[in-house]
Amino acid sequence: MNDASQCETLVLLYDGECPFCTHYCAMAALAARGIAVELHDAREAANRTRFPAASRYDLDRGMLALWRGKAFHGADAMNLVGILIEESPWSGLMQHRWLASFCYPALRLVRNAALAVRRGPRIGGR
Repeated sequence: MNDASQCETLVLLYDGECPFCTHYCAMAALAARGIAVELHDAREAANRTRFPAASRYDLDRGMLALWRGKAFHGADAMNLVGILIEESPWSGLMQHRWLASFCYPALRLVRNAALAVRRGPRIGGR
């Protein structure tokens, strides 16, 4: 499989050092009903190479979701996960595109603060 975005699998490339990103993606995988979910740590260079769409996005600014041949980044990725995974209240909030777009900058700020405290480098060492 060259790019999992071409099949009925939801692929999530996320920051594996961010506890919030990791928790959200794991929750999405557990809550998925009838949807295959693949989780890939964007900090691993092999994962960024495996999915060509990843090179077109700054993965420090947001996770990437690949679904049905399309790439969704940041707030759009969280919105997609919210739509596909309806079980959790948090995902339920993200079903609303405007709310995902409104909340995402604050969520990214919390992620960046957590990484700063942990002295985590940027994805790809940039």
